[in-house]
Amino acid sequence: MAFRYMLGAGLALALAACGTVGPQPQTVSPAITAAPPATAAPATAVPPATAAPPATAAPATAAPPATAAPATAAPAGAPGAELLFLRGGTLIALSLGTRAERRLADKVLDFAATPGGDLIALVRDLGKSGDDAGHDLWLIGRDGTGLRRLTTNGFERIEATPAWSPEGQALAYASADTSDPYERSWMEWSAWCAASEIHVLDLASGADQSFGGGCDPAISPDGKRIAYATPPSVRYEGANAPNAGNSIRLINRQGQNGWNFAQASAAPDAPAARRGLLVYAPAWSPDGKQLVYHRFLGYQALVDISMSEIGGSLEGQGRPLSSGAGWQLPARFAPDSRTLAIVENNFSDARGFGGYDDWSAVAIRLEGTRELALPEGPISAVGQLAGDLPRAQAAAWAPGGQTLAVLLPPGWSPTAAQNEPYGHAGEPGEIWRWQPGQPPTERLAEQVDFASPLVWLP
Repeated sequence: MAFRYMLGAGLALALAACGTVGPQPQTVSPAITAAPPATAAPATAVPPATAAPPATAAPATAAPPATAAPATAAPAGAPGAELLFLRGGTLIALSLGTRAERRLADKVLDFAATPGGDLIALVRDLGKSGDDAGHDLWLIGRDGTGLRRLTTNGFERIEATPAWSPEGQALAYASADTSDPYERSWMEWSAWCAASEIHVLDLASGADQSFGGGCDPAISPDGKRIAYATPPSVRYEGANAPNAGNSIRLINRQGQNGWNFAQASAAPDAPAARRGLLVYAPAWSPDGKQLVYHRFLGYQALVDISMSEIGGSLEGQGRPLSSGAGWQLPARFAPDSRTLAIVENNFSDARGFGGYDDWSAVAIRLEGTRELALPEGPISAVGQLAGDLPRAQAAAWAPGGQTLAVLLPPGWSPTAAQNEPYGHAGEPGEIWRWQPGQPPTERLAEQVDFASPLVWLP
């Protein structure tokens, strides 16, 4: 079961992602920098073998990127629009109108904003000593006021992945009986989710309800249902702890009427709809009609493969959407529900480059179908590839849904060779504006934490 790191580079390329800080005086970020125009580097296709049945949960590699159009300047940020990101663990709000920055809170690991952007939930690490020590949930206003603690588990439990209800009055999150932080890679995720419970906290009353074991919660846009990943229950290939066999489960807000939206059995002879080792990271479309999740298929053709699938939120039956190597972050839908972006972290990249080279992003338009090349043969997948972007670590849609903010390496250039190590592993990167199908053309921020989350507020 050990990961294979020393592998053929060619095949891997074929499958290639309580101290408080009070309101601070605004500072102005560096001026916008335009990148020179370039064309996207083509991806290498995996040779087809036998065709997989339709609607199977098989892995897929990224389709060849769209040819880059000449770079054009993106429109300026709308008045009041802000980007949230981390710099040195401090949550920064960057105005896209004035380029002024505000420091909101320090010692932040993760964050999530209400749909309107008025409130921000924080996961903060305040160390292992002192009255406020712990790894808990906090709340702060967008204006930087009202910072308060929501959970007080200290290091007895670790909180992660906050997700808001649409009205901004309740917060779903995962809370694990472990001292280890939440991580997005196979074995680490499995151990964390096995120790985790799903909670929903009502802000007005303070009532905190547990819905049993699971992780990666996501509340539906109408606020009536919760999707989450159940804990793994199978010890695959003799592992010391469960690392396979689970489901994406849907329940109502009272924890009732639960059903399995998608499953992974870890059995070699499992039917197509239950194949693979794990399913994880459910994400709702803004209109609530569809749900995207990822299926980890494990080691195939010298690469650890994950498959993204999409299904109707009332019927399940996920269909292939995209795939890549390693582990995928939750899909990010554009506001119109017609396009989405997926970021991957190829944690077992055979090239051994590491750092930003393990990451990439794709954007997919949910129209028509396309063919994906897999080790077992080509399959039909939902949607058309709108663009791909090597070395992108995070993505957030603009409120208008035409462009994304993406996190790229320091000194990023569209002319950088894709088959050579870029370096700068672990170093702060840059946020750029990206219109899928074209190279990023506008740098928005520098000195952004490696693998920082991004949120674009209206």
